[in-house]
Amino acid sequence: MSRFEWRAAPGGGRIELRGMVTGGGELAPLVTSAGARAELVLDVGGIRAFTSSGVQGWIDFLQALRGNGCQLVFERCSPAIVKQTCAIYDFLCGGAVRSLIVPYVCTTCDREAQEELMVSRTPPVVAMTRPCSCGGEMELDDLPQIYVALLAEAAAHA
Repeated sequence: MSRFEWRAAPGGGRIELRGMVTGGGELAPLVTSAGARAELVLDVGGIRAFTSSGVQGWIDFLQALRGNGCQLVFERCSPAIVKQTCAIYDFLCGGAVRSLIVPYVCTTCDREAQEELMVSRTPPVVAMTRPCSCGGEMELDDLPQIYVALLAEAAAHA
């Protein structure tokens, strides 16, 4: 999915984001939709990628939400979010991370799977492998260090 989509929960305290972030224009309506609130949960498990202008639009979007008084909470941080967070200082604009999505791929059948890891005071272990339903073994489909680093940083602020 490359098209960007979002869905706000009734009451507006939670927004689910999906697709590729290509610029600030697609994010601007969310600032109005979220309004001013104490906490805004962003489910970013569906974010697949960012263009370079999408990165700037993302940061501008989060800063606008913070300017409205929103405390940002990120759930289900996708691999795209995790990578950008490790590459760009304050990519989440001071928001709290509640969970990450860790990707796996089977070396036997090429099946893909994801595991959600919750942030806690004691960071969970990022498994390098896990069993696949085909009987084969799934391997972590990314650099483990970036997940370990973000989990440890998030745990320090939990």
